[in-house]
Amino acid sequence: MRRADGGPRPASEGWDVEEGWGGPAAPRRPQRGDRGSGTDARRGASDRNGRPDPGERRERGGRGPDRAVRASLPFWDRMLRGLAGVLAGGLVVLSLGLFGVWLFSDDWGVPGPGGFTVFWHLVGAVVAVGGQRLADRRPDRTGSLAAAVVVGTAALVLGLAWFL
Repeated sequence: MRRADGGPRPASEGWDVEEGWGGPAAPRRPQRGDRGSGTDARRGASDRNGRPDPGERRERGGRGPDRAVRASLPFWDRMLRGLAGVLAGGLVVLSLGLFGVWLFSDDWGVPGPGGFTVFWHLVGAVVAVGGQRLADRRPDRTGSLAAAVVVGTAALVLGLAWFL
């Protein structure tokens, strides 16, 4: 493919061959045995003393030490945290649905949930999401306790508002 003026597209525009699509070649990744210019394949740029370059921006991925910690949790703890996440999400959806029905029930002229019920569903959803955030970020007993609080909050809201 050629530019509008008839010349070939430069490689900086993503064209590395005259006919076809492809990005410029990626820079070579440092290998384990590489030496030189103060870089380490695992740490990124560093000075002569091995300290990271302050100008370098390091990105955190989702797969690192946290993933290894989560995998080392006992089975019951992972199941509790998973159940807490599902219940927190369900409580948010339920409370937002109730809030919508509460808003439109007067306009439609039909009985709807009371403001008291909607308020406590919203409070329960906020507590559940806060507890789930804590449970996701703490791999210790505090995270397990937060997950148990989420399950208890969901049971309390559902039990008092829907079944009693």
